[in-house]
Amino acid sequence: MRHDGIGYEATGIPKKSSTLLLFFFTLALTLPVRTAFALDAPAIAPTQLDFDARQAPKSCNDRVTFDALLRTWVAENVWTPDAARRLIVRIHRSPRGEKLVDVTLVDATGTTMAEHHERFGFREECHKVLYESARAAARLLGAFEKPPPPEPCPTCPACPSCADCPASSVPAQPPQRTVVPVQPPPRKVARAQSRPQPPPSTPPRRTSVMAGALLATGITSQGTAGPFVGVNIVPSSHFPRFHVELGGAWLPPMQATSKTRAGYRMDIVPLFGSVCHARHVFRFCGGIASTFYDAQRADGAMGHDGLRVTLAGVARLGAELDVAGAFSMRVDTYMLTRFWRRTFGNEWAAFDDPSPIALGVAGVAVWSLE
Repeated sequence: MRHDGIGYEATGIPKKSSTLLLFFFTLALTLPVRTAFALDAPAIAPTQLDFDARQAPKSCNDRVTFDALLRTWVAENVWTPDAARRLIVRIHRSPRGEKLVDVTLVDATGTTMAEHHERFGFREECHKVLYESARAAARLLGAFEKPPPPEPCPTCPACPSCADCPASSVPAQPPQRTVVPVQPPPRKVARAQSRPQPPPSTPPRRTSVMAGALLATGITSQGTAGPFVGVNIVPSSHFPRFHVELGGAWLPPMQATSKTRAGYRMDIVPLFGSVCHARHVFRFCGGIASTFYDAQRADGAMGHDGLRVTLAGVARLGAELDVAGAFSMRVDTYMLTRFWRRTFGNEWAAFDDPSPIALGVAGVAVWSLE
């Protein structure tokens, strides 16, 4: 069936998610109202748009959609590539996968005139993030401010009727505006720039502390387990996906028997240092592990203690899931490959060498700090 005057044939509605359908249906209903409101808004000084979402999910890095949404509230002639004022829009991902939006309006000297920061959950759709970002940008530019009231008509007390009054004294309906307002006089721009603005805020760096348990095999001839603690730091807010992690475990004393059948009490302390790349809920890490072995004769004989230190390369794969607020749970798997060792004391010659490869799994609770 062809629709006259429209120029297309109905071919059925493609299957879309209910979220997208609801979003675009609401947008279609509100665009005429919002566009009309934008035409009545006060004049906006020429502005240059600086949009960057390369550190956000691919579907959020969509300048075409962002421009189209922004122009429903802000007139086309406002956007000038070489304008003194700049509207800076940054959309990026937080270390925990949340979508962060930073919108800043700066003048010709780089002074912040206004700013807006908003956080969206990692499950939030990108079309909602782009819509809210464009709306916040339009608000900073003043697109939603009410226009100034019209000047009152002069009174005409001597006229017997309105028909005899001059045309200037008769209030008339304002004509339908079909063009956008012109650039405001310089005094208005100066007054807007002179208003005190809050100082720009620096995006917070994230730090997390964690505690749990480590289960390992290959560090000794038998499996062992013990408590594990660590700290996670994001050293730069410009690279939120890269983390530095430091951690350590203490494997409780275990009884070991040497080749000479002498009994030993052995303490093991592995320490880990890693650099990680976080992507969504997963993280991939690589680093160094240093393990300290302290063996003491069970019978307390003097001069029969030994200390061994090893270095190993660490490869780690983990997943972190949010539980509530700043709390989350993580599970990490480890693989250690030993490449260096040093022994202090002769007693270690009586023990079998541990495997050069060790495996481990750790489960920890994580508390994130802003």
